[in-house]
Amino acid sequence: MFPPQNDNGGVVLFNEGPSILISDEQDKILEEMLANYATEVNTTAAVVLKENNNVESKKSAHRDIERQRRQEMSLLYSSLRSLLPLEYVKGKRAVSDHMHQAVIYIKHMQMKIEEMRIKREKMNKLSNNVSETRSEDRVIIEAANSSPIYCVEINVCNGGGINEILITSSSIDNGSFSLSKVFVNLLQRGLNVISCVSTRVDNLFLHKIQIDEENDFTSNIDLTKLEEELVNLMKRV
Repeated sequence: MFPPQNDNGGVVLFNEGPSILISDEQDKILEEMLANYATEVNTTAAVVLKENNNVESKKSAHRDIERQRRQEMSLLYSSLRSLLPLEYVKGKRAVSDHMHQAVIYIKHMQMKIEEMRIKREKMNKLSNNVSETRSEDRVIIEAANSSPIYCVEINVCNGGGINEILITSSSIDNGSFSLSKVFVNLLQRGLNVISCVSTRVDNLFLHKIQIDEENDFTSNIDLTKLEEELVNLMKRV
């Protein structure tokens, strides 16, 4: 059954109330409005669906990033726990406990490093002092070895007269000084030389000059001055 039409080509709508006459032009307008409304609804639904998809995509990406972050943190915690000595992690399972023990261990190692640094500085200072002392001793030894050493000792008898003169010289001298000059000096002082014996002991030359004890006047000789003169005489070789 088709709705009744009037003579003008319109459509008559029957309702419980008064009837409404809709023309063809109005019908087209109504159809266009419905079509536009459907298009808008579809567009809005597509936009909402797209936004929902974007939200879900962002949530999924955020979950992936968070999961990756947790995995990386777990690996880092495990690595940190493996680096700590057993006594610092024994009986402790919480990550916060491990972090706290790591801080304690780092401070302990810093104290040890500082103690080792102080000990090293002390040892270096001591080593330098020893090296300087050895260098000074070496200079003294080299200076002593580079120049002859002479020593004169005069022994007297019971009466106070000279009976023996001991002359010591270093090995570097090699006996180069002339004993004849010593004898001449002694003879000029009126001392009679009975004998002279020369020996070498280690790095020293020993010369033992025996003097005639009958020379009573020798008790008046200044022994200290005589020793100095004989030493200076040997140095002027």
